[in-house]
Amino acid sequence: MGKGRKQTYGFEKTDDEKVLKAREVELRWTRIVSNDLESIPFALFLFGGGVLVGSNSTVHISAMIVYTIVRCLHTYVYANALQPHRGICWALGVLATLIGAGNAIVAIL
Repeated sequence: MGKGRKQTYGFEKTDDEKVLKAREVELRWTRIVSNDLESIPFALFLFGGGVLVGSNSTVHISAMIVYTIVRCLHTYVYANALQPHRGICWALGVLATLIGAGNAIVAIL
C-alpha cells in the first residue's frame, strides 16, 4: 500500500498558529449556527402564535424588533468573542421572547 501521510481529518496535533486560529474560527461559527438553530425557531413559534391569537400588536411588534436586533448583535459579538456583551445580548433575546409569550398568553386568556 501507499507510504504517504496518514489522513487525520484535520485533527492532527500542531503548533501552527494559523491552523489553530482557523480551527477556533470554524468551531466558533459552528457554535453560532447551532445556537441560532436552537433559539430562532422557538422564538418564531412564539411570535407567530402571538400574531395568530391577536395579541397586543404594539407590544408584540416591539418584542419582535428587539429580539431580531439582539440576535443579530449576539451573532456579531459571539463571532468576535466579546464578553460580557454576548451574555447581555442572549439575556435580552430571552426577555424579548418571554415578553412575546406573555403577550400571547394574555391574549388567549
